[in-house]
Amino acid sequence: MKKIISIMLSLVMILSSAATSSIASVQSLSNAKNQNISARYYFKPLHFIHHYKLIEIKQSTCTNKGYNKYKCSICGKERFSYRELAKHTVVIDKAVKATCANDGLTEGSHCSKCGKIIVKQEVIDALDDCTHEETAVPATAQKDGEEKYYCKRCDIEQTNTISRPKTIKMRIDKGYATDFYYTGKAIEPQIDVFDAKGNKIFAYYSVTFENNINIDTASVTVDFGNEPCDKYNGTLSAKFNIIEKKGTSQTSLKNPSIIKIQAVKPILIYYTYIENAEQYEFQYREQKSFKSYKKLYATPLNNKAFGTITINVKADLGKEIYVRVRAINKEKGIMSPWSEVKGVKLNS
Repeated sequence: MKKIISIMLSLVMILSSAATSSIASVQSLSNAKNQNISARYYFKPLHFIHHYKLIEIKQSTCTNKGYNKYKCSICGKERFSYRELAKHTVVIDKAVKATCANDGLTEGSHCSKCGKIIVKQEVIDALDDCTHEETAVPATAQKDGEEKYYCKRCDIEQTNTISRPKTIKMRIDKGYATDFYYTGKAIEPQIDVFDAKGNKIFAYYSVTFENNINIDTASVTVDFGNEPCDKYNGTLSAKFNIIEKKGTSQTSLKNPSIIKIQAVKPILIYYTYIENAEQYEFQYREQKSFKSYKKLYATPLNNKAFGTITINVKADLGKEIYVRVRAINKEKGIMSPWSEVKGVKLNS
């Protein structure tokens, strides 16, 4: 009987304590609301066990770790289990023998998957003590050449193209030009020769000028010679213009006239003299256009009203010859306009 009474007293005390605790909790919640504090901080969360399920597998590479991905079937939370990096796939980079033409390389290795260098290849300098047999086909203005080198030690042959000479550029002062002022003396610009790739050519050549004194179109010829051992052979030509000085005018001299032309070979031309003219230039050809022509110079005689000049022409009988003339003063660097073109048909 005493045991029963003791048990009952214990139950009463437990219930009393629980009631007291509940009342205290309610009072605390009431106080929290009065103090505008969220009541959720006064309740403990409900704990449970996650039930993870494997949903994804990603394999490792030599640069990125793989993983297993799990997801809780109850709350959806995810968890990862990471794997170790995979090993590199090593590929051997073979050694390259150095020659007189190219550098060599030591043996190395790399990963064929990610490209990482495992063992770096070192450069071996090209050989510099070889003896070469050299042959050359010179370049000309019409065709590229080539030079060949053969090394017995390395057993290799190397062929290089020699780009053909293409362009002549001229200068007297700064910069290249094609027009130069008349001075009464020979105009001889400095010459630079360039190949078909635009590179300046450094080689021996001789230079010849033609028709480079008077106001007209002059020419220059570069001669490389014809030695088979040279890189360049043959010739290359270009034209340039000799023009009147600035501040002068071609109308400073009156243009002369052709009085008459004798129609027999050699033809005889009568022309008028012009005051202050030091020289007369005659041009003649079988076509009236004067796109191409032959020319001849005459020096006037003093105190004469007209002059004459004889021209040997190779045209056949019945052909018509056209002639024009102009006056030149070399000291002043001026010339007259061209006279009217006159023609004559050869009759004997």
